Amino acid sequence: MDVNKEELKLMIDNMTWSYSRINNFVTCPYMWYMTYIKGFKGEQNAFASSGSFVHSILERYAKEELYIWDLLDEFVDNYDEQVPYNFPPNKWVDLGEKNYNAGVEYFSNFEGFDDIGEIVGAEIKVTTDLEDWDCKYQFTGFIDLLLQDKDKEFIIMDHKSKSKFKSKKEQAEYAHQLYIYAKFIKEKYGKFPKMLMFNMFNANDIVKIPFNEKEYNDAIYWCVDIINKIKQETKFEKNVDDFFCNNLCNHRKICSK
Repeated sequence: MDVNKEELKLMIDNMTWSYSRINNFVTCPYMWYMTYIKGFKGEQNAFASSGSFVHSILERYAKEELYIWDLLDEFVDNYDEQVPYNFPPNKWVDLGEKNYNAGVEYFSNFEGFDDIGEIVGAEIKVTTDLEDWDCKYQFTGFIDLLLQDKDKEFIIMDHKSKSKFKSKKEQAEYAHQLYIYAKFIKEKYGKFPKMLMFNMFNANDIVKIPFNEKEYNDAIYWCVDIINKIKQETKFEKNVDDFFCNNLCNHRKICSK
């Protein structure tokens, strides 16, 4: 480490937090250090670039910058440019071909979100504070899509490139992000959303999570707890996972496991 303790403490104390900034520490403390302390952006991967591309198409659709009949052509015509990385090898399936075909199928059958609700906004900036006892941290993020159903109840939707969650536990962990966004919605509109949703576009599936106050409180506690652990960390050791380290980590070309 070439950042002294005083510099490190000052940098962390002055941070504005986001879900990715918090969760990246859980994934790998060393990756977190390289990204947020050393400031190395590294190199994106095929899964991330593909997910970002679909996100951008859905955002432009929600903002009426693209029409529903434009989406498939937008995906097909720009895929190679927007997803320039190789997918990891797999002995059972060509992951690149599978990912491309999933996008084609999704946009070929896409019918919008009218059956869920009316679009309130897309890429809505979130600013709120996370508080627990004597701790208070600034938090920011972006809601992919905010909708209102026929009863004027809010629905937070997050677009996800995952085909499915491996378990209920993993689903609950991902939902932490949306519960923090729900805090912002309560502060802005005076009430919590009725529903949290994951748009699993590669599987053309919607995962619905009814708002639950206990899970909401658990999400805030989890975020604050991880931030406090980051503030106490001094070693930032590597969390070695061969697949993640070799294919997904932004610092895979400069980090020796």
